[in-house]
Amino acid sequence: MDEADPDLEDLREEFKPPMKQRLQGWIDTATTIPGGANTLLSVFKKTVDTLPFLLGNDIVEELLSRLSDKPNKHHVGDALEALHSFAKVQRKKFAASMEKKRRKDAAKNATNTSGSSASSSSVGFPPPPPLVAATFQTFGGIEDVD
Repeated sequence: MDEADPDLEDLREEFKPPMKQRLQGWIDTATTIPGGANTLLSVFKKTVDTLPFLLGNDIVEELLSRLSDKPNKHHVGDALEALHSFAKVQRKKFAASMEKKRRKDAAKNATNTSGSSASSSSVGFPPPPPLVAATFQTFGGIEDVD
């Protein structure tokens, strides 16, 4: 069986897996069910653990340009592009939820500290370490050497 046979082109097109459509359908379904946002976030974390290059735009763009050179791999490029856009959206949602949580914790800490101005300026960060007076350390007579 010759893979370059033009008569088989219709079959190749028919049997290419619709990965982009499957991913989009799964994302759409997950957003409509209760608890789907948490599921999407956990899938995002696992995906980034497995494929950390999804966080880098330049790497994904290079992969897409290399895949675009191969005419029979356009469906893979489409799927990679959909996965990259999913990662971008989830990263933004994750960052927004972390910022919201940080603000909530900061507001909670501000109400617990009874409004002192020094602690309200550094909400969310630990206080600086105490200053220790600098003293000259002697090292067993080394300071006596000329």
